[in-house]
Amino acid sequence: ITEAGAGGLFGLHGPSDEKWTEEYQSLLLQMHLLSFMDNVDIAGLALWQFADMPIDMNISDGSHRPGGLNNKGVVGLNRVPKVAYQALKVLRQQKPGGYFGLILPPGDAPRLSGLLRV
Repeated sequence: ITEAGAGGLFGLHGPSDEKWTEEYQSLLLQMHLLSFMDNVDIAGLALWQFADMPIDMNISDGSHRPGGLNNKGVVGLNRVPKVAYQALKVLRQQKPGGYFGLILPPGDAPRLSGLLRV
């Protein structure tokens, strides 16, 4: 059993290779999930965090946790799904032998096609 997590600021959209965008979080979590699904030695996967949540500012600061939040949830602080939630849902609902690949914004697919190998 393993875990996976990636940070994404709720409502921040942009290229999949730009840190803190919801698309960046989605790309990393999709890569974790697809790798897990293709590895017979892994029996289970847990998301690092389901929902964004406030941090203890006495332990960490905003430079490491933008907005004073742990932003690794697939839903925001108010429980509204992020892009990563939707992408993981699509991948998990696939039938055996169905689609097995990354879900990217249209502008990112040609730009990233030679860089990513899953």
